[in-house]
Amino acid sequence: MIASGRSVSDVSQSLGVGENLVYKWRNQQSSSIPAVPASESDLRSENDRLKAALRQAEQERDILKKALNIFSRET
Repeated sequence: MIASGRSVSDVSQSLGVGENLVYKWRNQQSSSIPAVPASESDLRSENDRLKAALRQAEQERDILKKALNIFSRET
């Protein structure tokens, strides 16, 4: 609400809470936002890493499915 331009006092009255609490929430929100945005190359490398991890997890899943199928037939 504050980010959209409303004042702290207006927000506190609308929510029925004290202004100090609204200031605390605002400070917590602003501190959770990273100060330096990730570069495009960082995002691409992270994307590549996640894709590789997904491929490996899918391969492991497929192996386990095949093993389950084999062991289920023998019993």
